[in-house]
Amino acid sequence: MPMQDSGLRRLGDIFRNSPGRFALLGVVLSLLASCSSTSQKAGELYEKARAAYDDERYEEGLALIPSDAVLEELRAPRGLRDRFLVLHGELLAAKPDYDAAEKLLAPPLAPGFDAVTDWVRRRTLGFLRCRKAKTAQERETALVVLDGAAADAAGNPSEFGQIQLRRGACLQRMSRFDEASQAFVLARNAARTVGDSTIEARSESALGNLNGALDRYDNAVVHITAAIQLAEKSAAPAARHIARRAVDNLGWQLYAVGDYERALETLSKFQAANDRERMTNRQNLAETLIALGEYDKAAPHFEEALKASRRVGDRSYELLILQGLAAMAAERRNWFEAARWNGEAERVIGELSQSDASLRTQLLKARILNGQGQSAEAEPLLRKILADSPASPSIRWPAHLVLSQVHGARGRTALAEAELYKAIEVVEGAQTGLSNSEDRIAFLSGRMQVYREAIQLLLNQRKEIEALRVAERSRARALNGKKGVWRARANGAVLFYWLDEPASHLWVIPPSGAPRYIRIAGEREIQEAVQRHTQFILRARDPLTDNSRDARQPYEMLVAPAGVKSDVFIVPDGVLHQLNWETLIAPGPDHYWIEDATISVIPSVTTASVPRVRTSDRMLVVGDAAAAGDGFGRLKFAGDEITRIASLFPNGKTLRDAGATPRSAAEAMKEEFGYIHFAAHASANRLRPLESAVILSNDSLSYKLYARDVVTLPVKARLVTLSACQAAGARSFKGEGLIGFAWAFLGAGAENVVATLWEVDDASTPQLMEQMYRQLRLGRAPAVALREAKLAMLRSGTALRKPFFWGAFLHFQP
Repeated sequence: MPMQDSGLRRLGDIFRNSPGRFALLGVVLSLLASCSSTSQKAGELYEKARAAYDDERYEEGLALIPSDAVLEELRAPRGLRDRFLVLHGELLAAKPDYDAAEKLLAPPLAPGFDAVTDWVRRRTLGFLRCRKAKTAQERETALVVLDGAAADAAGNPSEFGQIQLRRGACLQRMSRFDEASQAFVLARNAARTVGDSTIEARSESALGNLNGALDRYDNAVVHITAAIQLAEKSAAPAARHIARRAVDNLGWQLYAVGDYERALETLSKFQAANDRERMTNRQNLAETLIALGEYDKAAPHFEEALKASRRVGDRSYELLILQGLAAMAAERRNWFEAARWNGEAERVIGELSQSDASLRTQLLKARILNGQGQSAEAEPLLRKILADSPASPSIRWPAHLVLSQVHGARGRTALAEAELYKAIEVVEGAQTGLSNSEDRIAFLSGRMQVYREAIQLLLNQRKEIEALRVAERSRARALNGKKGVWRARANGAVLFYWLDEPASHLWVIPPSGAPRYIRIAGEREIQEAVQRHTQFILRARDPLTDNSRDARQPYEMLVAPAGVKSDVFIVPDGVLHQLNWETLIAPGPDHYWIEDATISVIPSVTTASVPRVRTSDRMLVVGDAAAAGDGFGRLKFAGDEITRIASLFPNGKTLRDAGATPRSAAEAMKEEFGYIHFAAHASANRLRPLESAVILSNDSLSYKLYARDVVTLPVKARLVTLSACQAAGARSFKGEGLIGFAWAFLGAGAENVVATLWEVDDASTPQLMEQMYRQLRLGRAPAVALREAKLAMLRSGTALRKPFFWGAFLHFQP
C-alpha cells in the first residue's frame, strides 16, 4: 500500500503538466484500482486510446496518451511504448497537426522494434508527408516511404492493405490515377484475404472517389454503394464513419452526374457526427443548391462548412469551400465578392500544391476577369488551363465555354463558335464514358448551358439551321446514342421546341424543304400558360365551354406561329412534356386541336436509319393483377378492359390475376408479339424515373416491373400500350425528355408507345382502349387509331367528351 501511495503521488506530479491530464488520470486511477498487473494495465490504457482513434475521437485519444514517466510507472514493456509513440503520431496526423506528428514519427524506432508497429509508423509518416507536400519532389519522397513499407509488409495482408490505401491516396494527389487505382484494388484484395470488411469498404470508397475525380460517375456510384453495404455489415466502430461518409459521397457523385434533385435528397438526410463530416456535407449541399439556383439557401451551408473546416484545420477543404463561395458569387454576377473569395483561395493554394485546385481557381479568375470586362487578361489564363494536359473534362468544358465568351466579348465570333463546339465535344465525350442510363441522362441535363450558349450565338448570327442541329445534338442521346439519321417525317411536320429566356425557339421541319425558325415567348410565360391549362383539365372541366382566354393561350403561343395544316410530330422541351397537345383550343370556331391533326410526340429528329419490320399480329395482354403492397388494390374495371381487348386478338396471350407477375411479363415480352397491352396500376418515381414500375401480382420476389428492366428487353412489338397512371413518366430532363415507361419501351425497341400523362379514369378507359384496338384491326396506324378512339369519346355527347377522360393518353414514336 505505501508503494501504491507513493506511485499515485508521483503520477499526480506527472499529470500536473500533461495535456488532457484529468481524463488520463481518471483512466489510470481506475486501472490501478483493478486487480490486473501493472503492465496489463498499460495495455488496457493503450486499447482505450486505440479505440478512441478508430472511432475518430482524436482529442479523447490524445488525452489518453501517457508521458514517458507514466509509462515507466505502469512498467510498460518496450514494444508497448513504441505502439504508444506511433499511436500518438497517428492521432496528431488525424487532427491534423502534421508537424508535431512528423517530429514523433520521423526518427526510426530503436533496434529490436516490432515490424508491424514500424509499418504503421512508416505508412502514417509517408502519408502525412504526402498530404503536407508543396512540391512534386516532396511527394515523391513521401511515396518512397510508402513504397518501402508496402514491400516489407507484403506478407501481412492486413497491414499491406492499410499501406496500399495510403499509397493510392498519395498517387491520386500526384495525378498518377492508374497507379492509384491499382493500389486501391490491391488494398481491397488484401482485405478480402483476411475478411476485413472495414478495410474493404475503405478501398471501395477510395475507388469511388477516384472514379468521381476522373468524371467516371457511374463507376463511382457502384464503388460507393459497395462501400456502404460493406460498412453496414461491419461491427467495427470505424465502419460507422465509413458508411456515413459514403452516403455523403454518394450525394456528391449524384451532384457531379447532374442529378441535383436526388443529390439534394441524399445529402439532406446525412447527419454529421463531427466537424470534418460537417464541412464536407455542408459544402456538398451548398454546391447542389447553387446548381438548382437556390443561392440564398446555399449561403448558410457554405458559411457553416467554412467555420467547420477552420476548426478542423484542414486547409485543403477550406480551399474547396472558398472556391465554392467564389463560384456562387460569380453565378450571381457579384464580381467583386467573387474576386475576394477567389483571392483567399489563391492564398491557400500558395500554402498547398494541388494542380486541379489551382486550375479551378485560375478558371474562376478568368471568368471573373471576363465578367469585369477584362477579357484580354482572362484569355491567357484560359489558354494555359487548356494547354494543361491533366485538366479533367469538368475543367476543360467550362474553360472552353468561358474562352468562347471572351472571344465573343472581343468580337471574334468565329473563334467563339469554335470554342463552343469544343466544349460540346468534351461534354459529349464524358457522357459517352458513362454506362448507366440514368447517369447519362442526368449528366447531360446538368451541362445544358453549353448547348444553350451555342444556340444563342448561332441565332445571333442568323444561322438558324445550325442552331437547330446543335439543339438536336442534345436530344435523346441516352435513348438512341445518335446512331441514326437526321430526317424529316414524310407524313407530317415536325415542331421542335427549345425553351429559354427571354425568348424560346421553335423550328418547323416540313416533310420537304428547309426548316423554318420562329422566335416565341419566354420559358416562364409558356410554363405558366401550360400549367394553368393542364390543371383546368385535371379538374375535369371542359375548356371549350368553361374557360376562354386560358384555354386559347397555349395554342396561340406554341402552335399558331408555326402555321401548320398537316399532321404533326412534336419534339417538346421542359414543361411541354407535361402537355397533351391534342387538348389545345384551336380557333375558327373554337375546337380541340385533335380535330385538325394526328399528333405524336417524338424524342428527337434523328431516327433509326433502317425501318423496323413487324413479324406478328399477336397480342400480349397483361393486367387485372391481384392486390399488391403499398396500397395497390385490385383495379375494378381492369378485368373488363382485358376481356374486351383479348377478344379482338383470339390468337394472343393473356397474363392476368396471379399469372400477371413481373417475371412472367418480362419473359413473355421476349416472344414475337405485334401488340403488348398493360392494364394495371403504376407508380411513377420522380427522383429516379427508371425506378418507376408497373404494379403486377407478386411472384415471391416482387410485384413491380421496373422501367430499368424493360429497357434491357428485346421488345419487337409494333405497339406497346400502358393503360396505367402516369406511365409516360413523372420527370423530364433537359435534353433527354420525359423519362418513364414510354422512354423505356422505345429504348427496348417498340415501334410505337401509347402511355399516360396523368391518372386515368378506370371506368372509361376500357371503352377507349377497345375502340383503339378495333381501329388497329381495321388497318389504321397506331397514332390514327388512338385519335379515332378519342374523337369517338369527344363526340359522344356525354361527360366523356371532356379531355380529362381521353387526354391522359399520348402517342410516342422513336
